[in-house]
Amino acid sequence: MRSGGWVRIARPQGRLAIQGLCIHLGSGAPTDINTKACLLYTSYLHLDMGELDTAAEEAKKGYAAADPKQDFILMASSRKVQCMVENARVEEEVEGWADHAVSAQDYARDAVELAGHTQDRRLLATVYTWYGLTMSNAFFGDKERAREAMEKAATYIEPGTRDYLWNCLLYTSRCV
Repeated sequence: MRSGGWVRIARPQGRLAIQGLCIHLGSGAPTDINTKACLLYTSYLHLDMGELDTAAEEAKKGYAAADPKQDFILMASSRKVQCMVENARVEEEVEGWADHAVSAQDYARDAVELAGHTQDRRLLATVYTWYGLTMSNAFFGDKERAREAMEKAATYIEPGTRDYLWNCLLYTSRCV
């Protein structure tokens, strides 16, 4: 299904595969790193399938599970997914979309701040990319701040890297 600039593909076999993996990996204590990661993975899957409420809930659970251990990578990643969900709501102009835009900005800022506590360059690149996308959305339309965020994101991508992250940054930089 396509809504605005978001492309969503229903992948029931992907959902089953991730659920099976999460059952296998999450057989330990609920605070186990694999269980927290599964919450994050399922939030991405629900987002991809257009199930925004479920994606938001899974990301919220992922953040809550990572917070007590101060797992900055999972906390930042969860905030990034929450930002992505809120941006999808803005793009789809759901009721209260202005509030969703502000929430997207708050989540993006949190993601940037949390990722700053790590040395994960790819995470830093993606959270800055999403901050830039948020600043350029229909509500804010702040192309200058979006460009600044994209330039910052580019500094975290290793020279010569030509993967999905580089392609995403290249595409979004052109849109801003």
